[in-house]
Amino acid sequence: MSTTLLILALLAPGCSAERQALRAERQEARTIRMEARRLSEAADLYWRALRWEDLGTVAGFLENPDHRVQWMADDPTVRGGYRYRSAQVMRVDVAPLNPDDPAARREATVMVRIEGYQVNEQVIRQQLLTQTWYRTRSGWWVEPGQEYGVAQ
Repeated sequence: MSTTLLILALLAPGCSAERQALRAERQEARTIRMEARRLSEAADLYWRALRWEDLGTVAGFLENPDHRVQWMADDPTVRGGYRYRSAQVMRVDVAPLNPDDPAARREATVMVRIEGYQVNEQVIRQQLLTQTWYRTRSGWWVEPGQEYGVAQ
């Protein structure tokens, strides 16, 4: 009986560490699913605002206030450039949290299908775009330079 207890005592810490690792893995998977839902909602709001030229809402997804002001001044939709007829978030891929990142920044890729036209062309085109987002403690933000996504 004492031999069995000794074996169990020696194996218990290993099993406990394995259980903790499994628990942490499950927790990270739940967190990624939750963050993917949050990001999907944020990206949908972002693209809906871009479609309706609600530039204040769109700029609210740019973390740096100076970048917001610059983007509002440079935005081509203000000057009558591109018009969006529709935008649909197709896929959201949230990366695991990097434990070495002191800022606790989580990155993600959003895939969006847009339909729109250049005002001077009047030809409707569909495109599939990818856009990089990142999450800090204060929320999800569009990566600077990714405001309109990157064509596939």
